[in-house]
Amino acid sequence: MRTVLVPIAALALVAAPAVAQTPAWSTYADPALGFSVLFPGQPAASEKDLPVGDQTVKMTSVTAADDQGVYMVAVVDYGVAPESSKAALDGAVSGMVSSVDGQLVSQQAITVGGQPAREVVIRSTSTGSELLLKVRAVSSGTKLYEALAGGAGPTGAPDADRFLASFTLL
Repeated sequence: MRTVLVPIAALALVAAPAVAQTPAWSTYADPALGFSVLFPGQPAASEKDLPVGDQTVKMTSVTAADDQGVYMVAVVDYGVAPESSKAALDGAVSGMVSSVDGQLVSQQAITVGGQPAREVVIRSTSTGSELLLKVRAVSSGTKLYEALAGGAGPTGAPDADRFLASFTLL
């Protein structure tokens, strides 16, 4: 299965000094991408072409931050369903750990909207300070979803669980 290394470099921003105000949380829904989630403040969307094996796929990321964390949903549409959701999720987890030069702290098989998923915790010190990422990776049809929340320190973003629990497939 093809592996996508989702760029998580934006999460390094959480090591920066905190701002004084926490934005209100609101629901972000994108029927075309197939998900909804609660974000702090106003999220920003971006697209990037990623080389994956002998093809290029589009990754769409929607990102927002508050004074204690960064929250992102990345969606990659491969155009065809993977032969094995397990292999797709294994590749996604491996790619995430690799992209932050991190350590896999925990991993649990779950389902999201009836689709196979993984909930993982990754710890990284590659930015010079400790970063904790909590991630839900979901394989659904031709798409791979990665909802992740990251924050500085041993506990990461305090609202990570709230963010991840609000992630739903449409």
